[in-house]
Amino acid sequence: MPPQRRSGSADAHPENPRSHGKPNWVPAKTWLLRRQATADFRLAAGFRGSHSARVNFLLPPGGVLLGLGTDVIEIARVKGVYERQGERFLLRVFTAEERAYCLGMKYPEKHLAARFAAKEAISKAFTTGIGAELSWTSMSVYHGPRHEPLVRLDEKGAALLRHVGGTALLLSIAHCDTVAVAVAAIVQTPALNG
Repeated sequence: MPPQRRSGSADAHPENPRSHGKPNWVPAKTWLLRRQATADFRLAAGFRGSHSARVNFLLPPGGVLLGLGTDVIEIARVKGVYERQGERFLLRVFTAEERAYCLGMKYPEKHLAARFAAKEAISKAFTTGIGAELSWTSMSVYHGPRHEPLVRLDEKGAALLRHVGGTALLLSIAHCDTVAVAVAAIVQTPALNG
């Protein structure tokens, strides 16, 4: 029997007059089809959220999540290291692309901390940590066309991604005045035929 998924609100129940006698459990496949239909309707109706292009975070059939990593860091900690070590810290941890972006911002420590957290999260997703297999500068965080965070891997990082069977690296970063956080996922998507 296929897995079941709860449908409707928490009070959907055959004995609840607001449920109109409809069952409160539906097969998972039906739930996914309803979810996709809702997403398609929202796109057609112009409900695109803050981005103009459709974003689909569901893995395609056969897609696999291979690794997941997260990191949180206090911005004051990164600021302190930057103030003490200066250029030495920047050269050891960040690529030229990252240094140019972060140092051009009003509060560079927030952006440096976000990228530091991203690198830690990526290393945790690979389960290697920062070291011989994956160095600080093997990863470079940059922005895509919708200002989404993307990761550029050097040859060592790309070889590691292939070694673990990954085809893509997904990243989310955020920061406020006191902390920065990042979540990274290594995924494997099936090859498209045709």
